Amino acid sequence: MKTPVQRPEPSDGPWSIGENTVGDTAIVDASGLMLVAVITKRWHTANEREWAHNANLIAAAPELLAALKALRKNVDTDLSGWWTESTSNFVQQADAAIAKAEGRQMGAVTSHQTARS
Repeated sequence: MKTPVQRPEPSDGPWSIGENTVGDTAIVDASGLMLVAVITKRWHTANEREWAHNANLIAAAPELLAALKALRKNVDTDLSGWWTESTSNFVQQADAAIAKAEGRQMGAVTSHQTARS
């Protein structure tokens, strides 16, 4: 019998954007002590606007996930009379995005992997 995989919780949000000592963009957790992500300008080939958009999207991740989970939790009862095939597609997309964010989707990075492996 397999033991269920215990997934760690993400760093507390909200996350904020700052700069590290070499000028890269650093995304940190609510405490300001846990580094969540670094967007390295030296190797980033995208233009400045795309780079800033990516940093903002990463920093908003905890709030986006919480909002999507809250919407998903209430969609079945709130839309019961309005359910369509289109609604079903949106719900499937929401479920897939939540699974990806929680590491339950094929190809997601697990705690014993890094993004480079």
